[in-house]
Amino acid sequence: MVETYFDKNGKKIEAGMILQHVLDKSRETVYSCQDENGRKDLGFNASNENWLARTGRNREIYPLYQFNLADWEIV
Repeated sequence: MVETYFDKNGKKIEAGMILQHVLDKSRETVYSCQDENGRKDLGFNASNENWLARTGRNREIYPLYQFNLADWEIV
């Protein structure tokens, strides 16, 4: 079961959505991931895309629970 998260407007966040920060207007894609215990979760990309392409490594994710989602909205 994936942790349930909601944006500043109370809308449910799902993998593949794009969230925008309300202050600086930066945008992040939401990815599906697993935590260290194998539980499904959601998060933002923590890896440099160019580095991933060169190395073939797996994407690292910052879990959404680390963010104040009242500062983010779905676009």
